[in-house]
Amino acid sequence: MELNAAPESIELQIINGGAKSRSANHSIQPGAMSFPVPEDANDLALYLVHSGGDLLTAQTLTQVYRSVGEPEPQEEYDQSHWQSELQKGENERREFKPFIAPMDAKELEIVKTAVAFANTDGGTIFFGVDDEGVPLGVGRARKCFKSEDPITAQMARLKVLIRESTQPVPSIACQIATVGGQPIIMVEIEKSETVCSTHDNRAYIRRGATNRLADPRTELPSLSKVSILDPWETPLRSDQT
Repeated sequence: MELNAAPESIELQIINGGAKSRSANHSIQPGAMSFPVPEDANDLALYLVHSGGDLLTAQTLTQVYRSVGEPEPQEEYDQSHWQSELQKGENERREFKPFIAPMDAKELEIVKTAVAFANTDGGTIFFGVDDEGVPLGVGRARKCFKSEDPITAQMARLKVLIRESTQPVPSIACQIATVGGQPIIMVEIEKSETVCSTHDNRAYIRRGATNRLADPRTELPSLSKVSILDPWETPLRSDQT
């Protein structure tokens, strides 16, 4: 890549997600550069930082290496594709969320959205963006997670939250991407074959850009022929979030 700065004024910072050796800093050298990757690294976060403290660019590589350090094929996601998705705004299959600290009351909104997507047509929750889909940056993530790699910490928390707060657990896939030089997290939730609910037996559906409780008499029966809920024993309200 081309840099409008002297190489000696730039430092490469590498964070090894999940590894005992968490980070390493390297001076930039002309030409190709290679570095050893810890065998226990789950992903890599690469940052080019100017000596003045400015972040020049950032890139996250997820599941690029096997345990022996050999490269694995990885599907490349075009930054312009995710930028285009964010510009479309929220709708029935797309939700925007900022970074959210563990145990924050807003985590309940994540669970409701995951359940609603699973019960409707699936969808993607974008984390690390504002209501307009603009990336908030690593600095905002660090306010929620006091770790060297707050992005990986947020993604791990999202997986645990959805797994422990839904029944049955919907099929999800998490991906980290960079938009405008800032990392964001996408959590893709597939449509469930059975009715998905929160642990207190509340089944939400997606209507437009909002989640609402499914009507137990008219909507729950149509979601699936196999239901884990008994709508007659557990009446549900039709409020909105």
